[in-house]
Amino acid sequence: MRPDLDSLDAYDFALPEDRIAHTPSPHRDASRLLVCARDKTRHLTPFSSLDQHLRPGDLLVFNDTRVLPCRLIARRPTGGRVEIFALPPADPTPWTLPPPPEGLPLRALVRASRPVRPGQEARVEGADASITFGPRHGAEAEITYRGDLPLADALQRAGHRPRPPDSLKRRRDLGLPEEAPEDAERYQTVYASQPGAVAAPTAGLHFTPDLLQRLQAAGVELGFVTLHVGMGTFKPLDEDTPLGQQRLHTERYHISPRLAEQLQQANDRGARVIAVGTTSLRALEDQGRRHGQRRVTPGAFDADLFIRPGFRFHLTDALITNLHLPRSSLMVLVSTFAGYELVREAYQDAIARQLRFFSYGDAMLLERAL
Repeated sequence: MRPDLDSLDAYDFALPEDRIAHTPSPHRDASRLLVCARDKTRHLTPFSSLDQHLRPGDLLVFNDTRVLPCRLIARRPTGGRVEIFALPPADPTPWTLPPPPEGLPLRALVRASRPVRPGQEARVEGADASITFGPRHGAEAEITYRGDLPLADALQRAGHRPRPPDSLKRRRDLGLPEEAPEDAERYQTVYASQPGAVAAPTAGLHFTPDLLQRLQAAGVELGFVTLHVGMGTFKPLDEDTPLGQQRLHTERYHISPRLAEQLQQANDRGARVIAVGTTSLRALEDQGRRHGQRRVTPGAFDADLFIRPGFRFHLTDALITNLHLPRSSLMVLVSTFAGYELVREAYQDAIARQLRFFSYGDAMLLERAL
């Protein structure tokens, strides 16, 4: 019996704990790539051989956002630990965290074993700075930063790169450090240039400068969109609400005139547009939703696009993406893009072949279902 694709249960599967990658592979392109064709044939290859699976004229669209170390660890006078996620302004294009005037409240997510109350203060670990907590507004709280350095500099000195809460918990349970020395370099794409994200577009973590050069030498064109991944990417779907009634978080993205030109030229020559990661795909398809056809408009836009069964794709022909967790919006997205049965079988194959899942895991190359 065909599952109800509007139910989150349809996107559940048994994922052994040891299939989740908590640390990066020794080399970026040493990860593996499961190439999945529309006819359900699959080929497992090193990611470094990606150039052999693309065609001259293909346009790869990368997300060039850069992850900010916006997660601070602070201590109350009692020694209690507080995690503070500094949030960007409501309208970042891009967010570079300019230091606010002294005493201006900022938005943040705050996690602590015991709730913090307005007026309480905590000292930032690794910087001569303090945080004073203000009133809460739903999941967010106001904070006031004071220190010997501007906030942007304090984040660079003492900030940590955010991690999904489940990933942090797993690392703690396994006795691993929350942030390893290699994370500063490996949890960032080699082409990241626009500061503003709180999480990496992880499909891009596999690319090296050498691989990018070989792709260009093979006639593959490289394009860049900027989508600043927000904290909402860590929020799970509502287990009790049908997918058709759920909304995703909003994220800001920017289409440059150059990318608009590249997409038009790819369309004119009949070339494939391949999104590197689900964030690139969401930006492209948000444009397709706005125009109802295969074109984009340069500028800054807000996307709250939840790609689920019934969605019509306009711009993206193929997708490079990591292996996602069960019952997640990204699992719904890839199943909608490439076809539910194809993805279901591919994931079973990936588990059997001991591929690694999640941010530091292996990748797939999927063609759009016709």
